[in-house]
Amino acid sequence: MKKFTLILVILFFCSLPSAYAQNFKGKPKPVYNIEPPAKNLTVGETLNFSVEWLGIPVGNVVLKIEGIETLDNRKYYHITGTAKPNSFFRTFVNLEYWVDSYFDVETHVSRRFEKNRRLNAKANHILIDFDPNKNEAVFNSAGAAEPYTISEQRSSVEATNPDTNKIPKNTQDLLSCLYYFRLQDLKEGESHAVNIYYSKKNWLLNFKVDKPFRRDIHNKGSFILFRVASLSALNDLILGRSKFYAYFTADSRRIPVEFSFNTGIGLVTARIQEFPK
Repeated sequence: MKKFTLILVILFFCSLPSAYAQNFKGKPKPVYNIEPPAKNLTVGETLNFSVEWLGIPVGNVVLKIEGIETLDNRKYYHITGTAKPNSFFRTFVNLEYWVDSYFDVETHVSRRFEKNRRLNAKANHILIDFDPNKNEAVFNSAGAAEPYTISEQRSSVEATNPDTNKIPKNTQDLLSCLYYFRLQDLKEGESHAVNIYYSKKNWLLNFKVDKPFRRDIHNKGSFILFRVASLSALNDLILGRSKFYAYFTADSRRIPVEFSFNTGIGLVTARIQEFPK
């Protein structure tokens, strides 16, 4: 009897690894969803990104929602962006950008875009005023910054897209486009088309939303993210390559955590340094 009991005990414990492996193998993979967007942007939100070129730190980009201002009796988010090289990269390319965008709180379209670029001792200032009621944009440029481009295709791409002051409805500028996208109701597998007015031309960007997934971010925690892929001639114009990728949190805030794109001079990646509270 004791011998029979011992055999039963041995068989029971021997069966545990097999049963556990079968249960684990049959466990369904978690399903993640993209939450509905927040209704409003958060004033004061600051996003600080470290920029790397071919894995080498070269500078930083800071995006901030400064506040809400009134233009033409309407309220607009005032959003700013700065891009500066670090001391190492400045010895090769002494280039800086300051950008301001005024983004309608209710209609989520751009009203005004300003860009200041300084390369060495020369600077250029661009101002675009958007009139959504007339579907027009007024472009002004002052100063003569030294020419600098990382896209070998810039001239040929510009030549295929005529200058115009007419814009489609819901047109965005280069900066407001990011915040407009964050406020959209997004679904896995869907594509969203956005028109951007830049360099006196209209550029259609198509954003493809990929499947959400979990990723551990070093020293920041574990997050549910989704990737957005953009394919556009505007990417060719600015970057020299057509594809651009962005990663967002799948919660209602849609925090952009990483941007990556190939350029005519190699891979560039921008990663968030601290999550806004």
